Amino acid sequence: MSIMTKEQYFKTMHDLKPNLYAFGEKVEDVMEHPMTRANINAISITYEMAESRPVLTATSHLTGEKVSRFTHVHMTQEDLYNRLEMMRWLTPQHGGCVGARCVGNDAIQAVYATTYDIDQDKGTKYHDYFKKWLQYVQDNDLSVAGMMTDIKGDRGLKPGKQPDPDSFVHVVERRDDGIIVRGAKAHMSGAPVTHEFLVLPTEAMTEGDVDYALSFAIPNGTPGVTQIFEAPAGNFRWLKGSGADLGNPKYGIHGASLVVFDNVFVPWERVFMCGEYEHSGALVLRFADMHRFTFSACKAGHCDLAAGAAVLAAEQLGTERISHIAQKVMSMVELSEGSYASSLASAARCSQTPCGSFVPHSLYVNIAKVQGINAVYRTAEYLAEIAGGLVCTHPSQADFDNPETKDILEKYLPAKPGTSARDRVKLLRFIEYLMGQGSVIPAESCLGGGAPAACRVSIKANANINPYKEMVKKIIDL
Repeated sequence: MSIMTKEQYFKTMHDLKPNLYAFGEKVEDVMEHPMTRANINAISITYEMAESRPVLTATSHLTGEKVSRFTHVHMTQEDLYNRLEMMRWLTPQHGGCVGARCVGNDAIQAVYATTYDIDQDKGTKYHDYFKKWLQYVQDNDLSVAGMMTDIKGDRGLKPGKQPDPDSFVHVVERRDDGIIVRGAKAHMSGAPVTHEFLVLPTEAMTEGDVDYALSFAIPNGTPGVTQIFEAPAGNFRWLKGSGADLGNPKYGIHGASLVVFDNVFVPWERVFMCGEYEHSGALVLRFADMHRFTFSACKAGHCDLAAGAAVLAAEQLGTERISHIAQKVMSMVELSEGSYASSLASAARCSQTPCGSFVPHSLYVNIAKVQGINAVYRTAEYLAEIAGGLVCTHPSQADFDNPETKDILEKYLPAKPGTSARDRVKLLRFIEYLMGQGSVIPAESCLGGGAPAACRVSIKANANINPYKEMVKKIIDL
């Protein structure tokens, strides 16, 4: 089986038994809990549409078989273009998050290339181990959560100098059959509902951080792993509200968790870095660039949805022909396409790693990420202006169901004739969700894959201004 059906995927989720807690309670079945189920619904689209949407699949360079693009290594420039197209198309299908697949693929790209480099340098067998694990993932069409960010503790200290050594995931014992690891990874997208974890170091390690230069894979539900589900303000609505109150009631949960490793055993064949600190920086940078690459396409898809919602809201209000409204919608398009264009440029200027895989150009991909953040925040501002004040003050679904208030709302809340009050509020709830009042979308867009400051470090490293100083001097004879 190289491609799972939606039904087969749902069965694997029924069988999944992570040690997961949400809002103070143990989650016994991720298919039944409303918040994990929303995540599963979004991810299920990648399985449901695999046969009908060619961009969702690829030909494995390991086996020659058709596999999910989420498990595929980018072995051509066309693979990079297809990855962007897939994410741009996919995000508007759900408006949520498929981090249990997309972040994992970014990690796959980074680990595939870096294990090859380590083996060439050290004579290890990590690349062979990784290829065998990856073929297992491809053959079974598994979802993978990429895991980089550690708790970090005192940010002024390197991992090996932390007062609490568990502030970063690290090796506590090396055995003949594998290693024992301890620590925690923070805000791991899709981790509660993924099949596999692929763990990476969170920063470039030094000689004093040997035990923290670590990469490995384990199945979700491995003994010793505990997860605590995210609880941003918007999630609390899911404990009481329903239907339109949730904004995006089928898909609208980010779905991250704190993942704790408490003396977890990892067999050697699932270890892909263990102490080779000299290569940790390259692994981190490759992952960061890949995640920012796919981020840009994902957020362009988000802005596509936002533009559609803005037009619907204007049509409900009868303002769609007002010039400043139309201009705001066009500005949303410009922002989205600017970010996406930079990610396309990064694919156009890609390079090939020593192992044969392709990676995007670091300068353009980091510019795309910064532009994508700006697009999401500016889009939220335009949405607010177009939707109007009711986006902040609309009543709940319960008020529409209450006989004492139902008629009042249906009389006073419709806009243009032919628009019902319920439909108007349903759209406003979705806009509220897209803006970040009922979701983590803007904050996640800012921080996911690295904050703007981290992107600008990469931009500075890749942008050479000095030749242009000399050109100025030459032109004006300075």
